[in-house]
Amino acid sequence: AKHVVFQVSRTFTAPIPSHRIPIVCRFYRCFSYLGLRLNIILVNYTIPTMPTLNPYLNFPGNTEEAFNFYKGIFGGDFVTLQRFSDIPGGAGAPAEHANGVMHVALKIGNNTLMGTDAIESMGHSVKPGNYASMSIEADSKEQADHIFNGLSTGASDIMAMQDQFWGAYWGALKDKYGIPWMVNYTYPKK
Repeated sequence: AKHVVFQVSRTFTAPIPSHRIPIVCRFYRCFSYLGLRLNIILVNYTIPTMPTLNPYLNFPGNTEEAFNFYKGIFGGDFVTLQRFSDIPGGAGAPAEHANGVMHVALKIGNNTLMGTDAIESMGHSVKPGNYASMSIEADSKEQADHIFNGLSTGASDIMAMQDQFWGAYWGALKDKYGIPWMVNYTYPKK
């Protein structure tokens, strides 16, 4: 919840939920709060924020193919698509990888999926199966099925979508690029 900290009559401070404050004050003002007249001064205003998780995936030279596949399923646009050749000095990439993806970012709702071509000659080692699992929370059972069905093209290690004991509709798979995915829809509480 958002909170505004006010100094009341210069004698004490109290956090007041921002949705209960009819006027945002910069200087002394009077207003009625639950029938009381208070002199207030704004001391501190904070809005708590949650960190954003941006998964970053490494691919052995096929990042662009993988991200076009994901874009086809989730929609959205590439926020960034930067090639090694776009970087001064080519970021040390060998000439045969100049057109490789140095960084790509795909906006998916409020999240961003990012990735790169991790080139062995630059000291990277990509082995399918050592990536982090990607977990998607769907807004509906239908959306969960749509996402799962899209990702299941060429997938392996498939655990079909089904109701789970924790009150969700869930499934998991390893997509055709070796990335483990979990798709979840949490049923509304009754």
